[in-house]
Amino acid sequence: MKGRRFESIEEQNEFLAHWEKNWAAKRIHGTERRQVQAMFEEERSHLKALPLLGMQYFSQAQRSVCDDGCVRVEHSSYAARPAAIGSKVLVRIYARRLEIRDIHTGTLLRSHPKAERAGSVVLP
Repeated sequence: MKGRRFESIEEQNEFLAHWEKNWAAKRIHGTERRQVQAMFEEERSHLKALPLLGMQYFSQAQRSVCDDGCVRVEHSSYAARPAAIGSKVLVRIYARRLEIRDIHTGTLLRSHPKAERAGSVVLP
């Protein structure tokens, strides 16, 4: 695509469809030494539909469960039960929610909407 310019997205898609059909699908894969389209046809029946939601990005951190049964994240407190007081948990922080997970198994313990203000206490 480097150096190419298209008047519309339709023109670009038409070019890519032509390229896929006439070049990419027919090429011989370097490692497998087989035609790419033939390998794809073998795998087609195993493919599943993509999820409706796009990729959800998150940051992840370890937290200790405090004496009140909550974990502190970004200056707010979130209920962590059934995690034991003093135990470590894994916290996944998404754009609008967070998940508290078991640190060893990754099992979801609790999910909360993300607090709108610092200093909030989010309980079930």
